[in-house]
Amino acid sequence: MSEDIFELTRSPYYNEIINGIKLVWQDNFSSPSVTELLGSIKFMTGFNRDIREIYGKRKLIQTEGMIKENSNIEKNFQIMDNILLNMSCQIKSRHKDTLLDEMKKGKEIISSLFKSFDEIERIDEASPKYSSNPMLNELLRVSEGVINGKFPLEPLENMIEDFSKRVNAACEEFNLLKKSAEPYLEEEIKRTGMSYEGLIEAINKAKQFFYSKDKGQLKHAMELVKEHGEKLIESQKILEAEKKEPSTKTCLRCGTANPKVAKICIKCRMTIPDFNSEGKSSQLDIKLQGDDVMPGQGAPMTENIYRLSRSIEDYKAGNITKESMAATFEWLEKKIVNGRKQFEGQKKKKTHQMPEKDRGIMEEMEKLTEKGISEFEEAIKDFRDFLKTEEEHILNRGLGKAIEAGEKLYKVQTMFQSHQRNI
Repeated sequence: MSEDIFELTRSPYYNEIINGIKLVWQDNFSSPSVTELLGSIKFMTGFNRDIREIYGKRKLIQTEGMIKENSNIEKNFQIMDNILLNMSCQIKSRHKDTLLDEMKKGKEIISSLFKSFDEIERIDEASPKYSSNPMLNELLRVSEGVINGKFPLEPLENMIEDFSKRVNAACEEFNLLKKSAEPYLEEEIKRTGMSYEGLIEAINKAKQFFYSKDKGQLKHAMELVKEHGEKLIESQKILEAEKKEPSTKTCLRCGTANPKVAKICIKCRMTIPDFNSEGKSSQLDIKLQGDDVMPGQGAPMTENIYRLSRSIEDYKAGNITKESMAATFEWLEKKIVNGRKQFEGQKKKKTHQMPEKDRGIMEEMEKLTEKGISEFEEAIKDFRDFLKTEEEHILNRGLGKAIEAGEKLYKVQTMFQSHQRNI
C-alpha cells in the first residue's frame, strides 16, 4: 500500500486520525491503537461542533462575498461529521478498506474547508477598513451593518459588551501605569485619560440602542467610539515613540557585563534590548494585548518582563523615584492576580474528552503555568520587602524570580501555539 495514502493535511487534528488509521493498519486493530484512534475521532467530532457553532454565529455578520464560503463550510462540516461517524463504525467492524475510503473522503473535505478559510481571509483583507485596530474595525463594520439593516442586533450587542469589558480593563491598567510615568508626559497622559473617559461614555451610549432601537443614536455613539478609539491609537504611537532602552548593558538575569553592541548575553543567552541612552522612559502602554516577545535572538524577554526590568534599571540609575517603580510593581501584581484567577478557572473547565497525546501536553502546560505563576507571586513578595527594607539584593532576587517565571509562562505560550488546532 502506498505511503501517499497517509499524506498529512493542514489540520493537526485530522492528521492524528490519519496517523491512527495507519497504526491500526500496521498492527491489525490492536486494542491500544484502536482506543487511541477512537479517542482522536471523538475529540475532533466535538471540536468540529464548536467550530461549526462559531461559523454559525459569524454568518450573521458576514459580507456578501463570504456568504457562499460560509455555506460551503457548513455543508462540509456536516459531511465531516458523517465521515467521522462512519470511521468509528468501520473501526469497530474492523473493515480496513472501507476505513481507508472514509479517510480519503475526509482528506478531500479538509482540503475544501481550508480553501474556504483562505478565501474568507482574502475577502476580509480586501474589505474596507474602518480603523487600523482590528477589534475596533470589526465593531464599526458590524454596527454599520446593523444601522443599514443588513445584520441582526444580537451579534453587535455581544461584541459591544466584550469591547466594553476590554476597554474598562485597559483603562484600569492605564490608571496604574500612569503613576510611574515621567512628568514630561503629563499632557499626553491627560489626553489619553480623556480619550478613555470619552470612549467608555460612547460605549455606554451605544449600549442604550438595544433598549431604544434608535439607529440614529447608535450611529452617533459609534462615531464617538471611533473618534475616541482613534485618539487612543494615536496616543499609543506617541507613547511608544517615547520608549527608550535600559541605560545599561549589564545582563538582567546573570549580571554579566556585555559589549554595547551585544544583542544577547555572552554568558546566559538572555536577550538584551538595543541600547539607547537618550531621553527618558514613558513606562506606559495602553495596548490591549498579551505579553508579547521583545525582538532578539537569545532567551526570550517578554514585554511585561522588559517593562519590569526597565523600571528597576531606571530606578538604579536614578532616572525614576522609588514610588514610580512601586507603581510598576503594583501593575505587575494585578496582572499576576488576574492570571491566577484565569488559570484556576480554566482548570475547572478542563475537558477529559481528548486523546492521550494531547492530555499529556496539557498536563505539562498546566504544571509549567502553576510554577510560573507561583514564582511570580514569590517575586512580588520580594518587591514588597524591598520597598520596606531598600536592600538591593532583595530587589535583584525578585527580578531574577520574575525572569525565570516569565520564561516558564512564555514556554507555555509557545507550547500552546505549536499544538493549537485549526480544525
